Amino acid sequence: TCALPIWFIDACGNYVGFHDYIYTNWSPDAQHGEVESQSYLHGVVDKWGKVVIPIVYSMVFVHTNGVAVRNKDYKWGYYDLKKYKKIYDEEYDKIKSSLSKQDVILMKNDKYGAGDDKGNVYVPLEYDYISEYISESHHGILVSIGGQQEFGYYNNGKWGLYVDRKLAVPCEYDTINTTIVGEEDIYAVRKNGKWGYCSKGKEIITPQYDAVTNFVNGVATVRKDGEVKLIKNPLLNDKNIMIA
Repeated sequence: TCALPIWFIDACGNYVGFHDYIYTNWSPDAQHGEVESQSYLHGVVDKWGKVVIPIVYSMVFVHTNGVAVRNKDYKWGYYDLKKYKKIYDEEYDKIKSSLSKQDVILMKNDKYGAGDDKGNVYVPLEYDYISEYISESHHGILVSIGGQQEFGYYNNGKWGLYVDRKLAVPCEYDTINTTIVGEEDIYAVRKNGKWGYCSKGKEIITPQYDAVTNFVNGVATVRKDGEVKLIKNPLLNDKNIMIA
């Protein structure tokens, strides 16, 4: 942050413009900066001083992958940071960028959803709670109706999961064990105290077990009524998998 007015200088050291802003806040790479005009309106300029996001907003917030803007009615929109193109209009109560993808978390009327970097809302705004799920190979959005997650624990409500912008687990389970992810992206889910499995938005094994493991090489270990046994992955039609 620096006091203005400021001059903008091109790559050859030539002064290319003068602007009487009262505030600037530059990105770490100095490619763009938030500015505030004499009339206390905010926008974004590039490193040459060119206005790339109009200086008409009551507030702007530069995220890693985009810029959230707030209008005079306290509604938020969002701009892509590469092409400075508006991808979400000012109609949301909150917007924040994703931690690992060029996605955004959206909130309107106390309901949460998520959208991609093209303006497509792939998680509908119908959830009471939303958070990111990040693994070594996947990026996901954990959602809940009537629940909260604190210190890694699920509190009440029903839970669902979107992975790589697609529904992985419908929002109807008491718990989703994101640490138990087997082949074919199978997730262990619990309902009414019993465990089963979901994959790609569908329940593939009805919750009926007291404990389960993930599927490895086509089999998983489960426990039911004190009996421990192996079960086959129902998504694999492998006749070579033998279970005693």
